[in-house]
Amino acid sequence: MGWYQNALNAGSDAAMFDIGPLYENGLGVDRDLDQALGWFRKAAASGSEPARGAQESRRQVEARRGRLDARARVSIDQLSTAC
Repeated sequence: MGWYQNALNAGSDAAMFDIGPLYENGLGVDRDLDQALGWFRKAAASGSEPARGAQESRRQVEARRGRLDARARVSIDQLSTAC
């Protein structure tokens, strides 16, 4: 993390973006999805196009997950009323 810290101190949006997956996957640090998202947001706010793309991809995944969860709840409700 030493190189990353130096790059962060210099304001590198690439370093901010690169740290996100480390926290996301627990590589060399404890897995922390909140930290990962925070680093992706900081990188996007600093102008990182890859970070902006990653944020949009994550939003789409979360939206799909929410729709799938809603469908699963409806299916479970339908099964429970059918029994």
